[in-house]
Amino acid sequence: NAPELVRHCIESIKRNAGFHPVNIVSKENYLQFTDIPKYVIAKLQAGKITLTHFSDILRMNLIANNGGFWLDATIYCSQQMKEAVFEYPVYTGRNPGKDFMNISNWNWTGFAIAGWKGNSLFVAANAIFNAYWNENDELIDYYLVDYVLRLVYENVTEVKDLISQIELNNTGQMLLRQKFNMPYSAESYNDIVFGTTWLHKLSWKEKWSEKTPEGEKTMYAHWKETVEEQV
Repeated sequence: NAPELVRHCIESIKRNAGFHPVNIVSKENYLQFTDIPKYVIAKLQAGKITLTHFSDILRMNLIANNGGFWLDATIYCSQQMKEAVFEYPVYTGRNPGKDFMNISNWNWTGFAIAGWKGNSLFVAANAIFNAYWNENDELIDYYLVDYVLRLVYENVTEVKDLISQIELNNTGQMLLRQKFNMPYSAESYNDIVFGTTWLHKLSWKEKWSEKTPEGEKTMYAHWKETVEEQV
């Protein structure tokens, strides 16, 4: 029942995961992989924790307990996954020093983040979330996950060192989404999809058109044709 764009993204991950198993984590099965405290789940069910924020709690808990690579369901994987993802104790999209500020300064991307089971970053973030929701009944900030990761990054030397060692990667992760409603250009499309970026953050909530107001084929239309041919 997922939106079409989400289904295409999930299929792209399965196609490019190599021998790595792909688990689709849902409300029906997440308890199989996690040990999230009952008081957190109770607050989710009571509406005090949103599903969006619960997914932040979930990904930290999942990786702390199992290891692996968390990808949002709106990540389009355009090339074979790099094995470096699984060789680093922590791996994430990284492009620090951009000309605009965010909480992470693009040292990490919460929508694509990986690590080994028991790694300090995920264990600490999981513990902070548990402590926060043990004491609070509402979310202090939408981007709490990034504040938590930054708190750990700035105060745990081991974590800062691990993240700093990750080579710059997926620096154009927003470009495909930004160009979806623009006229299709084979050169531009190929540069984005088959260049150095292989993880692309998309959105199923925005309106994508298959034709421009002038009637030209859009980048989105070409992307859709391509992924449907690969199914």
